[in-house]
Amino acid sequence: LGLSEVLTRRWLTELNYSFDSQSGYQNDPYRVISLVDPISGTPTENIYENRPGSRLSQSIFWDNKIAFDPTVTEFSLRYFSDSWGISSETAELSERVDIGRRLYVEPNVRWYRQTAANFYHYYLVGGAALPADATSDPRLGQFTSLTYGGKVGFNVAGNLELYLRGEYYKQTGNGHPAGAIGQLKQQNLFAGTNAAFGMIGLTWDFR
Repeated sequence: LGLSEVLTRRWLTELNYSFDSQSGYQNDPYRVISLVDPISGTPTENIYENRPGSRLSQSIFWDNKIAFDPTVTEFSLRYFSDSWGISSETAELSERVDIGRRLYVEPNVRWYRQTAANFYHYYLVGGAALPADATSDPRLGQFTSLTYGGKVGFNVAGNLELYLRGEYYKQTGNGHPAGAIGQLKQQNLFAGTNAAFGMIGLTWDFR
């Protein structure tokens, strides 16, 4: 469900609400979780994860585009929550700056934070009763991420544009949780992800 509104000749805003319902097989069939020794923390066995068979989620997204010649600012906010206990906030900002009639640059930054699913575990303790649902998938854990980069575009001719885009992504989480067992106290249990990527492309505007 969405609403777009032209507030002024320079400001366009958009508000969207999304609802999603899933049921059926939700597991990652290749994801395992470790059973560890209750004293030493040494892994003794791996078992396959299990997730609930249904998931309800909803989100609200607010996007804005504001023109300040020769720049266009876009900023957005998003909130998400689901029945697995995950909630997240996202904030994104970009600034397009025209340089002459053919060239433009567009730096951008994106911040994201989420809580862990209520069945997320770094590991399970051997000998203890196993929960009905458990996963060690870091994508369902608590973490924060920051993405920043930029885009350079050049109008080759008419409706044809050549662009180059690059971004760097850094993810951080709690790698040393309270209550870690034995040798796990010295281990980083959430290594996170760092990634860099680039893209070059051509676009054709059918006008």
